[in-house]
Amino acid sequence: MRLVDRIHRVVGALQTDINGGATTTTPVKVDNCDRVRIAIDMTSSGAATSAITVEQATTAAFGTNKAVAFTEYWRNHTVATNDLLTNVAATSNTFVAGGAAETRTYIIEIMAEDLDVTNGYHFLRVAAAQAVGGKISVSYDLYELRQKMQPQLQTAIA
Repeated sequence: MRLVDRIHRVVGALQTDINGGATTTTPVKVDNCDRVRIAIDMTSSGAATSAITVEQATTAAFGTNKAVAFTEYWRNHTVATNDLLTNVAATSNTFVAGGAAETRTYIIEIMAEDLDVTNGYHFLRVAAAQAVGGKISVSYDLYELRQKMQPQLQTAIA
């Protein structure tokens, strides 16, 4: 099976300005996969930081939502000079990104069982608090698809 048949990528935000307020990304419906890898690239012009939270909801409108529990994430604070990721423990379902004038990468893995599917939570999005002079890009890679995702048949964009 081809890799393109096993992984579905959704862009949640592309160089979105997070200067001046909280930002949420495009919601993604994840009931067709067993695992989601969230890749976050963040740039800032100074020492600004942003609290990153992964949220789950029962609908794409996110009227009823709550944080997704995750205990670890990976980061690279020196993207310009290396491609190594460091494993970091997450606390309170959130972590603080940024802190220097550079581009940083963060990876979060969410398993299907991390969502409250019993109560109908099938949508994900990333919420980023304000970061002065900051921009964020977010992509979702949906793995272990239950059905082959073809653009004309099904989309994960909520």
